[in-house]
Parts: sequence; structure tokens; C-alpha cells
Amino acid sequence: GFLPHQEGWERQIGGYIKNDFVFRCLDANPSQKRFYRMNPKLSGKRLRDVKTPEKTVLVFECDDSGRPVARHHFLEIRHCCHVVFVDGRIGHMTARQVERLLWGR
Repeated sequence: GFLPHQEGWERQIGGYIKNDFVFRCLDANPSQKRFYRMNPKLSGKRLRDVKTPEKTVLVFECDDSGRPVARHHFLEIRHCCHVVFVDGRIGHMTARQVERLLWGR
């Protein structure tokens, strides 16, 4: 019922993932070391305490500094930032839209 902590979240959920390859974006620069980031506001929180899971970003595509990034993905017609919401849905938004949801900017 608890979400992992932001730091090392990939390792913490490793037992639920069959292949670490899911943590790598094929459309990113190959030299990039970080591809996805967990929403720091959710670090260690209880799932049931998230009031609007359908609108709350859990994981998003990022650059090496951890900021949301929009990439041109293979089947997308525009640049987008892929996100996973707390309710389990996957979506795509602009990096600016993700920043607004995360930090109100």
C-alpha cells in the first residue's frame, strides 16, 4: 500500500519487474543515464492518501537532471512526455503540462 521512496525507486520495485530494460527509453540519447523519474511528492506515501490518482503523475520521462522532457517517439506525430498516473493509466503530455502538474509552474 506504500509507494517506494524517490531515491532508488527503480531498485525498490525491481522484484516486480521482469526486465530492467523497461527503465530505458529507446528514443532518448544513448549517452543519457536517467530516463524516468518518480514524482518526488509521492515518495513513501500511501496509495490511499493520493486524493486524485487519475490526475496525479507517478512516473514521467526526464532528462539527466530529472526535469520532464518531451521526445519524438517512434509512433507519435509530435514530441511528448510519457507519464504514468497513480491510477495506472499511461498518457502523454507536453513537458510543460507535466511541470504544471508536478510543481504548479
